[in-house]
Formats: sequence, C-alpha cells, structure tokens
Amino acid sequence: MGRANSYWGNNKRTKVFLTKEQAILQRFWSYINIEDENACWLWNTTPNGSGYGDIYVNGKLVQAHRFMWELVYGPIPPKLCVCHSCDVRICVNPEHLFLGTKKDNAQDALRKGRLYSPGFGRKPTAP
Repeated sequence: MGRANSYWGNNKRTKVFLTKEQAILQRFWSYINIEDENACWLWNTTPNGSGYGDIYVNGKLVQAHRFMWELVYGPIPPKLCVCHSCDVRICVNPEHLFLGTKKDNAQDALRKGRLYSPGFGRKPTAP
C-alpha cells in the first residue's frame, strides 16, 4: 500500500505517514464518542437525512454502523441489514448491532412500538 496524504504527530517536526487504511481508521474513530463501553457509541458528526452517520471510504459513502460491523465482524452477507438493538441510528457500538433482513428490522421496530402498520400495533400520536 502507498502512503496516505495525511499524517499525524505531536508537533510539526514529527511526521508519521499512514497507509490509506490507517488514515481511514483514524478518521473513523475520531468521529465516535464513547463515554461508557456498554452504552451507545455515538457518531458525533452531522447525521445524514435518514439520521445515520456516514463516512467516505475509498470514495464511497458508507453508513458508519455498517462500517463498524464489517470492521468487527466481517463482511455483511447480501440482502441483510445491520440493525440497532438500541434503536439509536447514530450508535456504532458493535454490541448494539445485529444482522437481519428488512422484514426482521421492521418486525423489531413494530414490536418496540416504533413503526405503525395499519391493522397492527399502535397508531402514531401527535406530540
């Protein structure tokens, strides 16, 4: 692998060149706020329009929780989603993530009262 354009160090005289992968990981971890290892690890940059964190990886926009899943557990099988057991879209704590189909994710939301489906669950109420 080649050298990355970015570097870090304690002062301007110290330059440590990072590989592209190291630079991505450094940037990724810099966006995460961990106050308690068991609590949600919050993505601390502006979420996308759907409420999820995003990061550019090799020129491609990737959802932060999906990147964390692959970092910790490996590739995401086709047709599976990375779901949040904590229901916090900006959470990237790998212990709060699980794989499921879109149907599994919708059923999880319905069970928790976060999704309205005509004929099932609760109706949404005005604030």
